[in-house]
Amino acid sequence: LRRSADDAFPPLSAFLVKHVGALGMSMAHGKIKQKYAIDDEREALLARLDVWTAELGDRAFRGGDRPDLGDVAVFGVLGAVAGLPARGDVVAARPAVGAWLERME
Repeated sequence: LRRSADDAFPPLSAFLVKHVGALGMSMAHGKIKQKYAIDDEREALLARLDVWTAELGDRAFRGGDRPDLGDVAVFGVLGAVAGLPARGDVVAARPAVGAWLERME
């Protein structure tokens, strides 16, 4: 069940969640990039996913036959960009990640 802020909160709270939260995240964005020495966010994500696919190896999930907490954590991160171009870029650039996402869904 996916709900938007508009469905989950009263109107004023929904406005604050969407707009003030977005402002806060955009302000934090530069600090996070600087802290982790990230120049290109997509390249940094793809590099981390290379580590993830190496960890998966030939297994269906990091946990073997069933997902473990690591699978759930990475799925959550990629779930946050579902429906955005970044998700499609990841699946196109890393087919093994796309196949793993299908198994997770």
